[in-house]
Amino acid sequence: MKILFVCNEYPPASYGGIGIFVKTLTENLVRSDIQCVVIGLYDQIDKYSVESSHGVEVRRARKTKWLPGKIHPVFQSTLERYQLSREVSKIE
Repeated sequence: MKILFVCNEYPPASYGGIGIFVKTLTENLVRSDIQCVVIGLYDQIDKYSVESSHGVEVRRARKTKWLPGKIHPVFQSTLERYQLSREVSKIE
């Protein structure tokens, strides 16, 4: 079984409670022989990266800025979700 988690706060990037929760959950699932992939959008990176952390596949995509300050936040969020859905569709 393979489970995909969407989390924009997976450590060691800037993280909060949800990042710690997803990290703990995925690492425990991997110990039970369940494959886990975490994907998220990040401001702090320069390019797309794929890494492995304690058996968890972590994919980080650079968040695209769609005319910052000129687009309503709701539309910015919608465009980010579209970008994320495109990244998810690339995962096998």
